[in-house]
Amino acid sequence: MILLYADGHFKRGYGHLYRLKTLKDNFLKNHDCLFLSNNKMQQDFYKKNLIKFVDLAEYDYKTKYKLIIVDTKQKNIDFLKPFFKQHVKSIAIDTTLEWTAKFNYIVFPSFYIDDDIKHAVINDNVYFGRQYSLIRNDKVDNPDYSDILITFGGTDPNNLTRVILDNIKEFSSKYKITSILGPGFISKFDELKHQFPKVNFVGPVKSTFEYIANSRLIITAFGTTIEEVEFLNKPCIMCFNYQEDKEYYNKIIEHSINPKLWSNIGSYKNVKFNILSDEIERLISIRDVNKTIKNKPSAWNKILKYSF
Repeated sequence: MILLYADGHFKRGYGHLYRLKTLKDNFLKNHDCLFLSNNKMQQDFYKKNLIKFVDLAEYDYKTKYKLIIVDTKQKNIDFLKPFFKQHVKSIAIDTTLEWTAKFNYIVFPSFYIDDDIKHAVINDNVYFGRQYSLIRNDKVDNPDYSDILITFGGTDPNNLTRVILDNIKEFSSKYKITSILGPGFISKFDELKHQFPKVNFVGPVKSTFEYIANSRLIITAFGTTIEEVEFLNKPCIMCFNYQEDKEYYNKIIEHSINPKLWSNIGSYKNVKFNILSDEIERLISIRDVNKTIKNKPSAWNKILKYSF
């Protein structure tokens, strides 16, 4: 058995949950996987996606397992300590926190992470880069086409959806705008629909992949979505939820296959509205770029083989 713990919380969003679901769907189909849960948001996600899970309070610690995978940025994971008494292999996902020192491997599944990450971790077994990106194997069945897609994850903690829509009202007559609303959104569907009647609001959606594939321009923040944006070779405008995201944005420009397709309008505390309209027109006018990027063969099979 393989145990997986993915953080899911109103403030921290759904990205960790979707990422470990993708890992399971893409690489662990032939293994018995059990997700660990300690809150209702996680449980609702697992039920909706027909994922086998157990509440931590009900877990039988006598159960044998061969690998545990943890995807969270929580500073304290003492609630998972009992799972390491069996001395099984362990993989931590996308974090540099101190508790990763006890893990066998740390994996950063992002195309923009490079050797610099080694200076931030306290573990020698660090793996990163495009070959570890986790892209959902989704078919593009969504018939709806959009010029502009706005998606700020499962929660949108800084209400950037409303902020952006407030400042691009003039485009709603010229372009078809779709906005994905996550299950933890502050703004309510009816309120937004009333305020922005020309915008197509959808969600929560099972997958963002097909919506990104069928859009000309994406407006989003940092999260697992940008892996799909890069893979699908889409123009993208980013608005940061955290000021420190600017450093990671510079890494995107450095490592993207097409850096000209990326732009940013600063953080939510200081959005550069004066350039937003011009950047939308510039990026949406770029043609002949929307061809899926051929990623290197995934390295996940290799690292998982070493972990069993």
